[in-house]
Amino acid sequence: MIAWQDIFNLNDGILYWKISPYKKIKASTKAGTIRKDGYVVIGYKNKRYYAHRIIFKMVHGYEPKLIDHLNGDKSYNDPSNLRDATYQQNSRNRCGTAKSGVKGVYWIENRQRWVAMLNIEGKTVHAGRFKDIKDAETAIISLRKQHHKEFTNNDNQKRA
Repeated sequence: MIAWQDIFNLNDGILYWKISPYKKIKASTKAGTIRKDGYVVIGYKNKRYYAHRIIFKMVHGYEPKLIDHLNGDKSYNDPSNLRDATYQQNSRNRCGTAKSGVKGVYWIENRQRWVAMLNIEGKTVHAGRFKDIKDAETAIISLRKQHHKEFTNNDNQKRA
């Protein structure tokens, strides 16, 4: 087990080297780079580590199976933005859009209605069918709050 506290200083969700891990990297410089998928990764002793996993372990003393970024920003690793989560909880906090532009709302051509639905533990739960997309959006937000609780994410915009 690596004692991350001996290697890094943590300040506002950013890791800084306490040591000089390589000739070209000096102590007290910011550690890591942001990958295309948004995660901060750090190379140490020929291995790559996710910054959010290092930070969580430094703060909480253990490394959970999954770590959720509350605000969805994979590069914002302040301890207040990280929480232990199950796979289902983590997936609930993801953003994304259907073609409708509203997460969980889909157009059913043969019915000429918007349908609002949510997957909960492998089962599809319908919030209803609606003529107006705004009504479908209101219904899906209410359903998500009811079932997803603190892991509710009503953000329809994909995050980096």
